[in-house]
This record gives sequence, C-alpha cells and structure tokens, in this order.
Amino acid sequence: CSAGTVVFAYLSALQIAPRRRDIATGTAALTAFNPQFLFLSGGASSDALFILLNTIALYLALKIANGWDRPRRSPLLLGLVVGLAALTKLSGLAAIALIIGAYVLRVRQTESPRLSKENVLAVVHPIALALGAVVLVAGWWYVRNIVLYRDPLGMSVWMDRLVTPATASSLGEAIRRVAESVVSYWGVFGWMNVLADEIFYTWARVLTLVGIVGMALLAARTYWQRKTFRDQRWRALGLLALWILVTATWLIGWTLIIAGPQGRLLFLAIAAISFFLFTGLTGWMLRRMGTVLSWLMAGVFVVISVLVPFRYIAPTYAQP
Repeated sequence: CSAGTVVFAYLSALQIAPRRRDIATGTAALTAFNPQFLFLSGGASSDALFILLNTIALYLALKIANGWDRPRRSPLLLGLVVGLAALTKLSGLAAIALIIGAYVLRVRQTESPRLSKENVLAVVHPIALALGAVVLVAGWWYVRNIVLYRDPLGMSVWMDRLVTPATASSLGEAIRRVAESVVSYWGVFGWMNVLADEIFYTWARVLTLVGIVGMALLAARTYWQRKTFRDQRWRALGLLALWILVTATWLIGWTLIIAGPQGRLLFLAIAAISFFLFTGLTGWMLRRMGTVLSWLMAGVFVVISVLVPFRYIAPTYAQP
C-alpha cells in the first residue's frame, strides 16, 4: 500500500508540473523516505491502506480538475475510492471535499463565468454520481452505527471507552498544539512515545520552514516575471492547497476532542505536502539543480530512516 502511495504521489506531481520530473521525483522521495511514513508502513494497521486511498483520490481529483475526465467513469471511480477511504477510517469522509473541489474547479475552465444552467449541471451531475458511489460503498457502515449506537459516526461509544479527552481549552490552543505536532509528521515512533535526537527535529523544522518560505518566493517570482498565474496549473495547485487546508482543519477539530495531536493524521495529504515542500526547496536555486536536490534529499532521508530502527526504536524495547 505504501509503495502505491509513493507511485501516486509521483503521478500527482506530474499532473501539476508535467515537464518537471525532478519535482515529481522529489515529491516521491519526500513521501517515500519520511521516517514516520516508513514507520507506519511497517506496522499492521489501517493507516497504510488509508493513506493510499486518499492519495489515489487526490490523483483522480487532479485529473478531473485539469479536464481529463470521462462523464460517468471518472466520478464513479473517484466516488468508489473515496467510499473505500470512508470505510477504512472515519476521516476518509474528509475526501468528499476532493470530489466537490475537483468538479467546481473543472467547470471554472469554461470561457463564460456566468452562472448558467449548463454550468450548474456540469457541477451537480458528476458530484451526485460520485457521492452516490460513496454511499453505495460505505453507507451501510454508517447505517449500522445508527442501528447499534444511534450515532452514524460511532464516536460516542468510542470516546466513552477508548479515548483520553482533549486538554485543548480553545481553538487557539488547538492550533498551537497542531503546529507543534509538525515534528511527529517527520518522526515520533512507538505509540507517540519514542523520540529521536533533538537535532533531527531541528532539521525537520528548518526543512519545513525553508520549504514554505521557498514556495512563497517562487510564487512571487513567477508573478513578477509573467504578471499572471493564468498559464500555471492553478486549478490543480488550488486543489492541493484545499486538500491540505481540509486535512489541517480536520486535525485541529480532532485535537479539540482528543488529547495529543499526531502528525501522522496529516498523511491524508502527504503527496500534496511533499509537493509543496519540495517545490519550495527548489525555489531557492536554479532549475537545473532540482534533480541534484531530489537525489540529495532522498539520500539524507534514506540514511536517517535506516538509522531510526536501530538507534531509537529497538533500544526502547530492549529487555532489561
């Protein structure tokens, strides 16, 4: 499942920058060799399948937003994948945003910006087909929850018996705690109880900050040179940004309910996050250096990921 996630992260990057295989390679590298992602990939849980399904859904949504879709097959296929994600984990319901975002952005390609009957049908009809597929695939599970628990999400029983209540007293506190969880996106092992050396987290914070600032610089430089974003694949980029925003919002809401934000919950959008971070890193240098950077970044992550099991995880669980 995780190998499939890497493949679809690569393909998703090509949907945005089809002539930049260096960026696609870098996106795949940041995905594949993220130590936390590898840790989850080596465990028996629903996470690996769930991340794969959400990454496939993102790829299909990007194709639709770019106008490469079939009238019936595309919405039904996207709905099938989102339905499987919603059946794998509750947070898979968040992927419904990809269905809506993809078709709204696709219709924006039309020459006429007016709100017409044709434009409305072009959005409503495929969204209805996709949501119908979601209901057919996953709806029975939520009906079952209503029958058993009188709660379609099943959250009431789950929280009463298994969950530590949240300590975040406000939205601001929840956002602060989510921001702190960036380190667990890169690597907090065990059940959020095995830490790496502080130098690793410092490096992860710097990498994240440099990538974010570099993305802003790249956007500013692009606009300065061309005075427009129209020749860019802004629909696909907008869909990526929407997906990260939806995922972050879900995580903030989760933090208000459950104690301990976990960066792994951002892996719904790991392909989008890896794309923006790597593109931001390339924004600091000449284009021809992108390939060199992708291989260098992959090499650094490989070294770290090889060390993690032996330096941090195994010693924690060693017999006394």
